[in-house]
Amino acid sequence: MERYNIKARYVLDALMTEFLETYSSIFSISKFEKTLKLNDLPGSKRTIANYLQYLEDAFFIIVNEKFAFSPRKRIMNPKKIYLADNGFASLGRPFVENRGRVLENVVAIELFRRDMEMYYFKDKNECDFIIKDGTRVKCAFQVCWELTERNRKREISGLVEACKALGLRAGVIMTYDQEQQIKENGIRISILPVWKWLLLDNVPEISNGKYNP
Repeated sequence: MERYNIKARYVLDALMTEFLETYSSIFSISKFEKTLKLNDLPGSKRTIANYLQYLEDAFFIIVNEKFAFSPRKRIMNPKKIYLADNGFASLGRPFVENRGRVLENVVAIELFRRDMEMYYFKDKNECDFIIKDGTRVKCAFQVCWELTERNRKREISGLVEACKALGLRAGVIMTYDQEQQIKENGIRISILPVWKWLLLDNVPEISNGKYNP
């Protein structure tokens, strides 16, 4: 508190509560500012942005930017927020209600630990992770607890759209324990258990349209 000269403690508390409840989700400073005003709590966009940076510096959260080739656009777009420690997730809603978001948070933490340049993709659909290596887009992948009839279209559509937009011939969907190879709209998709990837030293590497450990 003293290090950052926090004057609006209620804004910081509200931010932390928000992230504990909505981690692995897109966060908009403008929308959060409106929420504060609706609750008669003053808080400028600048203050919110500063406190967001403080929480990132303190390793409470991991901030993931929306993919764009322009640095300016990346800065201006809403961020996707992850908790820097999965233990924090237990302070929010029960695991059963959020197991998909918990799994996505696990992946985000591991990518951060491996010092990967990561983004999220969003246009008509959303793709959880885009991995870059220098100027090259290396991989696109989704994370969900289980691929079901209910979420199948959403998860696959987001991945396929990202792959086509970024010139990738293949992508990965990480799940809790499913494993399969499929093809959708010309894009080869490897469905892979997260635990298997965690045992590897690399991100999902795509070569010749197929996952290679």
